[in-house]
Amino acid sequence: MKSAKKDAPAWVAIPVSVITWVGAIIFTILYVLIGFFILFPVTLLRGDYARKLIHWSAILWARSIIAVTPVWKMRAEGLQTIDQKKTYLIVCNHQSMLDILIVAAKLPVLFKFLAKKELFDIPFLGWHMKLAKYIPVDRSNRTSRHQALIDLSGWLNKGASVLFFPEGTRSVDGEIHDFRPAAFKLAREAGVEVLPVVVDGTGDALPKHSWLLKKHVEFRLSVLPSVPMKDVADSEIEVVQERVRAAMIQKLKELRA
Repeated sequence: MKSAKKDAPAWVAIPVSVITWVGAIIFTILYVLIGFFILFPVTLLRGDYARKLIHWSAILWARSIIAVTPVWKMRAEGLQTIDQKKTYLIVCNHQSMLDILIVAAKLPVLFKFLAKKELFDIPFLGWHMKLAKYIPVDRSNRTSRHQALIDLSGWLNKGASVLFFPEGTRSVDGEIHDFRPAAFKLAREAGVEVLPVVVDGTGDALPKHSWLLKKHVEFRLSVLPSVPMKDVADSEIEVVQERVRAAMIQKLKELRA
């Protein structure tokens, strides 16, 4: 992964990381506490009002976290190609736990996503995630994974976009690895377009298996043209999937140039 700046020495990285994490946790707790009591009555609303309001609160949280973190900056491109009236299955490369934060902060699309089931048990945060109707999954349990795909399909059929990391896990080296076929099959079955999104810099800031914030980073996000899936034949799904992956790999190279 390309970066203009070197890693900070440990004696700098550790205290900066501790201060940043503590600040982010305190901010999140306060935000969730206030937001929960404000948003709980929202769940009594009918239609899409509750879903939209709760998701917009999550977007505000993501943007606030980035804004108050001095070591992070952000740049996005291609947002103008998004039709906010459409339902998308968003596919994004996966470098870091920060990816969902970046996508939520910049993408002008309301979406659902999968999250580890343990997060839903955390007081207030888990309640907020349940109110937003995000989808819990136990990745070690095949039945749970299957049910999560059913839930995602249900949201697509209701007109709600969903976010999918087709690599299935975070990349250790920051490169885009093989895609699993589930996302593109779901998109074809629901008749929605696949919206490719490429992120970079998150793996520099917070690599897999680390809690240290490594660098002053400019996160980069790029939205590629959407890909219709409705009329794609079964035999062509993998072809389209690899074409999208190749386009995302090329865009990642351009972002790093």
